[in-house]
Amino acid sequence: MPLPSVSVVLVNYNGAELTLEAIERIREVDYPAELLEIVVVDNASADDSVERLSAVGGITFIPSAENTGFAGGCNLGVSRSSGEIIAFLNSDAKPDPGWVRAAV
Repeated sequence: MPLPSVSVVLVNYNGAELTLEAIERIREVDYPAELLEIVVVDNASADDSVERLSAVGGITFIPSAENTGFAGGCNLGVSRSSGEIIAFLNSDAKPDPGWVRAAV
């Protein structure tokens, strides 16, 4: 049985540094990169998050015009995700390399 595609949704609010670290950790997981999509929603940050995160390659970046909270940011991320499975992580997460494979 082939592995499913997975979209990992991160919601950022004024925390680009933590979100960038989470993105790097997600990229290190033990799962085929071609089956892994990273979706980052910026929840109307007031700092330089939009500029910093929009410059990151290889992710789907969604800037939100309003802060809709974590759940609203997750919903916006899901609406733009393409994975067969959707996973949600807090932007300060430091996931284990095996977490996607174990979850699938």
